[in-house]
Amino acid sequence: RYDVLHPKTGKVVNVPDRGWRWKEDTFNNAAEILNGKYKSIIELHDGTFMCGKIWFDKDENKQPSSINYLDEVDTLLLRSILSIKSDGGIEVEKLFEGKSIFSYPKPTSLESTLIKSLESNKDGIVLDLFSGSGTTAQAVLESNKEDGGNRKFILVQLPELCEENSEAFKANYKTIADIGKERIRRVIKKIEQENDNDKKKKEGELQLSAETNKTEADLGFKVFKLSPSNFKIWRGSEITEENLVEQLDAFTNPVREESKNENMLFELILKAGYLLTDKIEVKEKFYSINEGELIIALEEMTNEIIGNIISVQPKKVITLDNLFTGNDQLKTNTVLQMKDAGIDFKTI
Repeated sequence: RYDVLHPKTGKVVNVPDRGWRWKEDTFNNAAEILNGKYKSIIELHDGTFMCGKIWFDKDENKQPSSINYLDEVDTLLLRSILSIKSDGGIEVEKLFEGKSIFSYPKPTSLESTLIKSLESNKDGIVLDLFSGSGTTAQAVLESNKEDGGNRKFILVQLPELCEENSEAFKANYKTIADIGKERIRRVIKKIEQENDNDKKKKEGELQLSAETNKTEADLGFKVFKLSPSNFKIWRGSEITEENLVEQLDAFTNPVREESKNENMLFELILKAGYLLTDKIEVKEKFYSINEGELIIALEEMTNEIIGNIISVQPKKVITLDNLFTGNDQLKTNTVLQMKDAGIDFKTI
């Protein structure tokens, strides 16, 4: 027998009736104890502690135990590094019909193990700043399918060019970001097919479990790219004889010629202080954001449309000024109606 001190209280923790399973040296190595002190102490989200591969309870009432998932992670990492063709590579090849599109991607099993070790892991947001082929997205989607979770993912990837002699480039994937987007689409399609097969198997069966009313997981995703503004910049204080025409054009027609409605929509959502993940509903001739809190109109403006917008009772309305071109009376009436309804009205 030997004593193990709790990493926070310093008191001796409970010892099993038969003593410790490991020899003291083995335990000290696993707990990273050097010269009688822990090399590192990590406090987890639930108030417990991790020292090396040993888990301690909040106090010394429970004996410590090894953390199994860390062993799994070590094994998966070792396998993916040493294997000529790792599990991750095989997964991607299967998705891309046998083509070697991406070299040495992380295995989904590794990502899933890490995801499931997180606090509130069933409804959290997983951020991957170096997403590569999109392994994280696949792990999140498949974990949700497995345990009914509602996890979200945010992936960030520079549009790094694929080498021209690579299988990816020959398959018309010009950048690594293109590979990731296509992988996510294929994973979603695969899950949708599996869900359809599951439904067919259950047809005619009486469902008495909680799964009967379970809502289906959200399998959609959005892709955003950093790009210049969709609107020209008006700088009235910087007008000169040389840029007068250009600045007047920016004032009277602020929308860039190549701008698309969808791109303008998301830019205005961000500028209005809303999130890219807020719910967007497409109404007749306008967009409703976050259950009607914000209305954005980009196509047309008439008395009927104005009436429909006011009936929603939004907090704020944003529209393009050029929708009122040639009809100053309509704009004046709109401003007054919005003011009377207590709506913050803005034109761009």
